[in-house]
Amino acid sequence: MRKLNGFALIQGLLILLIIGLIGGTGWYVWNAKDKTNNTYNNADSANSSVAKNPSNKNPVMNKLPSNWLEYKNDEVGLRLGYPKEWGDLDKITLSTADYENDSKSLQGRLAISISKKEGFTVVARKYGATIKPSSDGKSWVVSEENPANVDNYQVGDIYKTKGHKVNGGTAIDLSYGDEDCSLPRWLLELKDSYAVISLPELCAVGTETGREPVSDANQKAFDKLKEDFINTITVY
Repeated sequence: MRKLNGFALIQGLLILLIIGLIGGTGWYVWNAKDKTNNTYNNADSANSSVAKNPSNKNPVMNKLPSNWLEYKNDEVGLRLGYPKEWGDLDKITLSTADYENDSKSLQGRLAISISKKEGFTVVARKYGATIKPSSDGKSWVVSEENPANVDNYQVGDIYKTKGHKVNGGTAIDLSYGDEDCSLPRWLLELKDSYAVISLPELCAVGTETGREPVSDANQKAFDKLKEDFINTITVY
């Protein structure tokens, strides 16, 4: 009986040891899985935070042409460049002084107008329609028409626009011709506002014998100027 009792004791100890090993292994596996899940959950949480709260890094901006100045406004999210010879941009009026260069057939000023989105409207062209964003924000609607009605729109019409791709957005072309001049203008949608930008005009130059038409060389230079200007714009 003593041998049997001794064997039973050893058998009991072995059973307890096996149960302990199984329990320990199960606990280890469960703990490792839990840590792995926590790791994945933390990673998902971090990725979610990055998606919802992207870091405010400085946007990549195109290099300005030689002898151009920069206007940059982090509050509204707009950067652009313009020729240095136009003069400094006034920080309050956001315009340069009047500029005139008969050799280039240019006259006028650079002017930037920034307005809040709420209730925004803009005159699309001289003697033409006043437009506003559509309710879905996908187009522009005529809200008022000038009595001269040079563009043949009616109130409520969708105003046809032409867009130019810029860094971070689209510049809507509101340029128009007036008598012997061509006025370049663009409309930009910013974070919480709109910006209307106009450049000096390309005009026939007055002489003693009348108005001298714009030369082909000056027209090509003007077209290149507008292209260079568009390429400096960044919306961020």
